[in-house]
Amino acid sequence: MTDDMDRLLSQLPYTPPPPDLIPRICRLARARQRRNQRLRLTFIGFFALSGVWFIAIPLLQWSYSLSLPASGPQLLLEIGKIALNDMETSLALGLQNLTMYQQEVITQFGVLAFLGLSLLMVSTLLGLNQLLPRSSLTYPSSYLRNAKGDV
Repeated sequence: MTDDMDRLLSQLPYTPPPPDLIPRICRLARARQRRNQRLRLTFIGFFALSGVWFIAIPLLQWSYSLSLPASGPQLLLEIGKIALNDMETSLALGLQNLTMYQQEVITQFGVLAFLGLSLLMVSTLLGLNQLLPRSSLTYPSSYLRNAKGDV
């Protein structure tokens, strides 16, 4: 039992698909893939630059407030003094200094610096996503035979 739609469709003339249909579809898919890749790279660059921007200002302010030795030989003397102390004292001082350093970093950095760090993390993850292999556009041979009109 056929309805009116089947009757109307059967009256339409048969036109074979154009011979360049498959290459045109592949070309359009590659163009879309390139456009998406450019968009992803733009996002990666934006997140990385904004992350660096948010981190740079607090990092510069923090570096000016550090009390570092003025010259290289003075720093080497400080390291030599720590190395000549007995092992327990140097480990205890090292852990204490690391704890103080961590507390100073947390108090000196503001919300913008941590926002910048998170934006850098997002850009790093997006960049790693770009490195993962992607599937290519391949069609099974049965699909290609059916697309040419062979049944």
